[in-house]
Amino acid sequence: QSRSSAASDVYKRQVRIGDTVRIVITVIALDHDSARGELRCEGFVEDKLIMDGVAVVRVPRRRKPSAR
Repeated sequence: QSRSSAASDVYKRQVRIGDTVRIVITVIALDHDSARGELRCEGFVEDKLIMDGVAVVRVPRRRKPSAR
């Protein structure tokens, strides 16, 4: 998939200089074994959806307490 077609799947509307963009990020999955999470990302200008997509991110592992 080319970069331009991937971008068209994510971006729905144009954003102009001076627009205020509200971003909503929702955790949709966590995999503790691989330390990865999936985030749904949505952007709005005046309550109109301008972009959406899913990001896969690495999450920090919690340290196990030391056995002292």
